Amino acid sequence: IALAMPAYAQSVQREQLATGLTLVIAEFHSTPTVEVRVTVRASPLTEGPLLGSGASVLLQRLLVSSGNATQGPDDLVRALARLGNRFHAETTVAASSYALSTTGDRVADAIALLAGMVGNYQYTQVDLQRERQALMAPSPPSADLLEGLLLNSLLYRQHPARLPVHGMPRMMDQLTVELMKRYQAARCTAPNTVVTVVGNVNTNEVRRWIEQAFSHYSVGGYQPTAPYLEPPQFGPRYASGQIELAQPRLAIAWRTDSIEHPNQPALRVLARLLGDSVLPRAFAARDLAVTARVENRLMVDQPGALVIGFASVPAARADAERTVYAALDTLITDGPQADEVAAAKRQLRVADAERLATARGICEELERWELATGDPAYGRIVAD
Repeated sequence: IALAMPAYAQSVQREQLATGLTLVIAEFHSTPTVEVRVTVRASPLTEGPLLGSGASVLLQRLLVSSGNATQGPDDLVRALARLGNRFHAETTVAASSYALSTTGDRVADAIALLAGMVGNYQYTQVDLQRERQALMAPSPPSADLLEGLLLNSLLYRQHPARLPVHGMPRMMDQLTVELMKRYQAARCTAPNTVVTVVGNVNTNEVRRWIEQAFSHYSVGGYQPTAPYLEPPQFGPRYASGQIELAQPRLAIAWRTDSIEHPNQPALRVLARLLGDSVLPRAFAARDLAVTARVENRLMVDQPGALVIGFASVPAARADAERTVYAALDTLITDGPQADEVAAAKRQLRVADAERLATARGICEELERWELATGDPAYGRIVAD
C-alpha cells in the first residue's frame, strides 16, 4: 500500500506540445482498461461576465449531444457504444471533463472521438433550446443539493463557487448560440486543455494519437484567471433552507487550505479521526443516536473546507451541535489518542491504494494535480 502511489506516479510522462496542449500519460499494465480524459478549463472560474449563467455546463451538454463535423448525434451514440459505452462528462468549478473508459485496442478511436467532441461547433439554436430547457426543468431539490448550495454561499463571498455551477435560470435565458460559440472559441483551445491517458498503453503511440486527433484543434492562447481572494471572516455565518425530510440536517464547516497546501495531509487525517472515533465517542457518551459524516473537501482553484454534517430529531439537534463543539475543544486541549491517529492513517492508506489500483482512479488524480499545480514532479509530490 505504501508503495502504490509513488509507483504509479513516477511512471508518468507529462509534456506540453508546441501548440500548448498538455498531455499526461501513465502506463498501467496491470489492467486491460484504459481511461481517457480530455479536460478543458471552461468553468465558472473562466466565465467572466457570463458567471452565474451556467454557460460552461450548457456548453458541455451541447458538445456531448449535438454530434460534430463528421458525426451526427446518432452516430456519436453508436461510436460510444462501440467503445464500451462508459462515457462521462461533468463540469466543476474548475473545469469541464469528458472521460471514456475503454480498452487498449480502442484508445486511438477514443482520443479521436473526444477531440472531435470538444472541437464541435455544429450545434444550432434548436440544440441550445433543448439543453437549456433540460437544465431549467423544475425539479424538487435534493437534500444534498440544497445543503451544498447553502454551504457554498456561506463559505465564499467572492469566489465563483458561491454560485451554483449549473447557473441561474434568469441569466441562462440570455445565452445565445453566438455567445456560446464565442465562449467556446475563447476556452476550448490547446493551451487551456489537458489530455490524460492511463492504462494498458504505449506512451509513444498515445502521444502520436493525441497529436493527430488534436491537429486541427484551436491553438488560441492560454487565458489564466485572476485569483479570487476571499475577504477575511470575522464571525460565524448561518443559513437555512426548507425541504421535507424525516430528520433535519445540519452542516458545520470551516474554510481550510488549497489542495496543494502542506497542511492537507494533516487535515485528511483529522477528518478521518473525527468521523471514525472522536465524534462517535462523544455522541455515545451523551446517549445521542447521531451519526456524523466528516469530509475534507479538496477542490481545484478554491479554498478547501472541513465539513461536519449530521441528521437528528429536532429535539436533539442543539444538543448534538454542542457535543460537536465540545469534542473539538477537548481534542484541541488534550490532543488525539496515538492509536486512533494510527488507525486513521491506515484507513487513508487503504482507501488511497484502492482508488489508485484502477486506471480511472489514477487518471482522476493526475488530472486533478495537473489542474491544481501544473507540476511535472508527480512522483515527489504524491510520495510526500
